[in-house]
Amino acid sequence: MESASFGRRAAGFGLLAIALGACHTGDVAGNATRNLFGGRGGKAADVVAAGVTGFVDLVHQMNTQFSPEQEHYLGRGVAANFIAQYGLDPDEGRQEYVRKIGQGLVTLAPRIRSTYGGYHFAVLNSPTVNGMSGPGGYVFVTRGALDAAKSEDEVAGLLAHEIAHVSLKHGEAVVRKSGNFQAGIGALGRVVGAAAGGGQFEQRMYDLFSQTASGFARDLASQGYGSDLEFKADAEGTYILYEANYDAASISHVLANLPAHPAKSWTAHPGNEERIARLSSLVAEYGGRSDPAGLVARAARFAQPPAPKQ
Repeated sequence: MESASFGRRAAGFGLLAIALGACHTGDVAGNATRNLFGGRGGKAADVVAAGVTGFVDLVHQMNTQFSPEQEHYLGRGVAANFIAQYGLDPDEGRQEYVRKIGQGLVTLAPRIRSTYGGYHFAVLNSPTVNGMSGPGGYVFVTRGALDAAKSEDEVAGLLAHEIAHVSLKHGEAVVRKSGNFQAGIGALGRVVGAAAGGGQFEQRMYDLFSQTASGFARDLASQGYGSDLEFKADAEGTYILYEANYDAASISHVLANLPAHPAKSWTAHPGNEERIARLSSLVAEYGGRSDPAGLVARAARFAQPPAPKQ
């Protein structure tokens, strides 16, 4: 059966967990969607396919706005690319520390948009100072960024900036401008126009998501989101810190200590000084406000992050 061979081809697509189901119902577009996105506990595929009555409907929906479920599974593909490139920091104490700070921000800051699969935080095993995020709630900081941080507030600032990218759907904005995505959507449209069978459509869907995820991860690691979206994430992250009772000046503090990105390779990324200047009015209004007991507790956690579990 053609869809079975598609399932074997898709099996290697990392964390996307593409799983193929039965293909003998009349709802071919619904099956293609279920086959591509698999399921979370056997339920996600049905949700992803909900409201899709044909190939044309699916292509139009994806070309307009990703559903929360599609955003989630695309983000898993992006996360798989990050992990494949850098690996995860083997220190479980670091991982747990970052997870706790990240989940604390999500819990305490009401302005953060919820995602289909929640938010996921991890430390990448790279000495480079960087933070990265993918659609749907996947947030990473590097081991080098943690080593460079001078306080828990600065770690929270790194995470808040990346959470802001997710919450403001910056990943989808970048994806929609990419040549890979536009070419993939065009290929889907041509398949629909030719009234091609489900097997061709499934392959085009697989190609679209695999190429989009890998291209997004590659460009993000080298260029960031671009000046406009970086400025917006700085501002939104500052508000997130304030709502979560961290020092709202923390993103500015992080930027003041970060090494400048190489000008030749980071042409689309704003300079640290410009980002700090853009944040100055927000920092003046919201920064430096934190209860003394909270500062003491955070200093103790930062000095002694959780030990690896036995």
